[in-house]
Amino acid sequence: MGGCRNPCTLSFVFMLRWALPDLREISKADSRPWRSEIMASVVQATCPGCKRTLRIPADWSSKAIRCKHCGAILQSKPSAVRPAPPARTSPPTAAPVPKAAPAIAAVVYPKAAVAVAVPVVATSAPGGEFETFDDGSTSPARPPRPRRGAGRAWWIGPAVAATILLVAGIAALIAWPYVSGALFPKATTADAGSDPKNPDLTAGSAGKSNPKDSARPLDGAKGGQAFPRRALVISVHNYLYANPVHAGMPISNARNIPNFLDALNRGLHIPMMEMAQLSDGAATGKARSPMKAVIEKSLTDFLDDSRPQDRILVFFIGHGVAIDGQMYLAPIEGELNNAATLIPLKWVYEQMAKCPARQKVLVMDVNRLNPGHGLERPNGGPMDPKEDAALNAPPPGVQVLSACIANQQSYELDDAPMGLFLDELDTALVTDEKNKGVKDKIQHPEDPLPMERLRDLVNAGMKRELSEFKLQQTSRLAGDESKDGAPYDKSAPAAPAIVLATPVKNGSPKEIQSVLAEIGVPSIKPSRDDMGVRFDEVLPPFPPEKMKDYPDDGADAPLRQAIFKAREVIYAVSTATAPPAMADEVGKIRLELKVNLSVLKDGYRKPGDDAKFKKQLEGDERQIADLLFHLQETLDDLKTAGDNAATGRAKETKRWQANYDFTLARLEAQIAYLFEYQSMLGQMRKQLPDLAPGQTGWRLASQVALKGDTQGKKLAKDSGKHLDAIIKDNPGTPWEVLAKREKLTALGLEWQGVKSE
Repeated sequence: MGGCRNPCTLSFVFMLRWALPDLREISKADSRPWRSEIMASVVQATCPGCKRTLRIPADWSSKAIRCKHCGAILQSKPSAVRPAPPARTSPPTAAPVPKAAPAIAAVVYPKAAVAVAVPVVATSAPGGEFETFDDGSTSPARPPRPRRGAGRAWWIGPAVAATILLVAGIAALIAWPYVSGALFPKATTADAGSDPKNPDLTAGSAGKSNPKDSARPLDGAKGGQAFPRRALVISVHNYLYANPVHAGMPISNARNIPNFLDALNRGLHIPMMEMAQLSDGAATGKARSPMKAVIEKSLTDFLDDSRPQDRILVFFIGHGVAIDGQMYLAPIEGELNNAATLIPLKWVYEQMAKCPARQKVLVMDVNRLNPGHGLERPNGGPMDPKEDAALNAPPPGVQVLSACIANQQSYELDDAPMGLFLDELDTALVTDEKNKGVKDKIQHPEDPLPMERLRDLVNAGMKRELSEFKLQQTSRLAGDESKDGAPYDKSAPAAPAIVLATPVKNGSPKEIQSVLAEIGVPSIKPSRDDMGVRFDEVLPPFPPEKMKDYPDDGADAPLRQAIFKAREVIYAVSTATAPPAMADEVGKIRLELKVNLSVLKDGYRKPGDDAKFKKQLEGDERQIADLLFHLQETLDDLKTAGDNAATGRAKETKRWQANYDFTLARLEAQIAYLFEYQSMLGQMRKQLPDLAPGQTGWRLASQVALKGDTQGKKLAKDSGKHLDAIIKDNPGTPWEVLAKREKLTALGLEWQGVKSE
């Protein structure tokens, strides 16, 4: 350090010497003659209770005494010789604290009072200087307590402590400008004349650099060094007609879609103000349905507003399919077999080719699948070779990073629910001391986006993660950056703020909600992926002339009561929360069923005791049988109400005929699913499925074909017929949309080995 350069430090030392007594003088005072004379008539001993040193007058050696600190009653043994130093006593022993019994899983008991051991004063060893006095005439020892007013000059200690704190506070106040300058240096901005290659600054509102583990975005100061980079992330998750795509765990610090922009900011220095996220899985308050028109408008605006010097990223996360040799991207309301509802990749290429940006990268994470969850609805399957060919041939000046190649799928794993491709991309972007990722080389504003490096890091990570499952997924970078792009110009005006399009609501949300209030039911299968669809946002506008045929007359009738009752039962056998209007009745039905809905599991861990586990499965099967019995009774009652000549379906309005048909189909599908579920339990009870190395349990994955009970298969077929009739008889209405969605829901199940944490 080379000596004290700070004058405040010397001030602190001198003030401290002035404020405190000279400890050396106090030490000398303690050795004055009159003190030694007093000490000569005093015997020192150690209390066996609190272990403090006691000074006992010599003429009290034969008397019973009480320790002034802990209250223990003591008596010395008379001795003919000069008192010896007090013998060491054994430490106090305490009564053992009772140990709590091991907690039983899934059972919670009220907290019991914990027994506290009362300190017991230990008896000194035979021959020691003191023994515990215990003749039955004295009170038991008390726990130590503070003494007030005891001793001389009690105020000295607090006064000294207060003085120290006062002096330290004054010194800290004086020294703070020097200390703060050393601990928290001011951030610099790349203004004129400063280093133009400082990699820690990007455009934004404050010229501060971020620690590698900080969640604060890396944004530079106004007029400072700006990385000319932009990004638009389009991700579709809760599809109306397709399999859901997981957005990651909805936890604040988890790897998920809402936090992905932060990874792009930290790893690629893309300013937060130059990124936008169009997603139904975005953060609360920022999510919006990525419908076809919204995606197309948002994409064209983003591309048109990009500057010639910009380097841009466009992500599409969702489903892609090949139809008639052409590749299409699926918006949230897209039907995978209807090209008119999809977005052609060719159109996306055309828009990107027209964009003036210097570097244009399209990141395609399509053909998503979680093998352990299966397909609840269609997903387009493995990447079609024609899709692969289209992604491998972008127009000049456009690069495409695809998450997988021909005949592969982009996998979701339990420990990478956002998708393995995005998870490994996140790893490459958010670096630490061990994982340098893309930061193994300093990036500068004029540098291209390091896509080759990202591809290599992602592929290495995916290979490592998938090897134990014997799966393959390889990302590929196709195309080249434009060679005649504009150079970096930090003085150029910023690009316009990114504004996402909003859906046009031509229909009446209140009208749509009224339909859902009459026929809404929970998902057939409890799913961690399918978080439900905001039908009021996703459903397309319905032609007013069509809805005129379905007025809500507000009347009550026996068939309508039967429909409402059937919906209550469907909710009662589901773990979903019932609507407030039927919550009380649903609760009563659940009490009547006397069935623990926790038996509706989506998987099991590998048991330690096979026999005990199979006994548990047998009990679960019985409870499922009780549910099936109650559902079958409800189905019979609903059919009876519908067949009634006076008040049945034939006498109802067109609106309630559609409501009846949908509820009937939905109830049949629910029973078919539970038959399939019960069959899967019986299959496992007969023989546990094999597990691959590293797998620790099983999960029920969805599939189209049913393998179980014949009665269940028949009900599934009947349900499909009713749904087809709804689609045919009610085109352009909410009933058509809901029927299409239900018809695409897979009712079959199969056991899949998984690696559970």
